[in-house]
Amino acid sequence: MERRAGELIPPRNQDEARELAELGPIALELLPGPEGLDEDSALYVVQARA
Repeated sequence: MERRAGELIPPRNQDEARELAELGPIALELLPGPEGLDEDSALYVVQARA
C-alpha cells in the first residue's frame, strides 16, 4: 500500500486524489500540506483529505 500511495503523492488529478482517499488514513498521513505545491496539486491534496 505504501508503494502505491507513494506513486500517487502528490495527487495529479481527481482520480488519484480519490484513490488515495480510498486507501485510508495511513495513506492520507503521507500527504503533504498544500503549501509549496502548484494550485492544481494543492487542490487535489485537499480533495484527497476531504
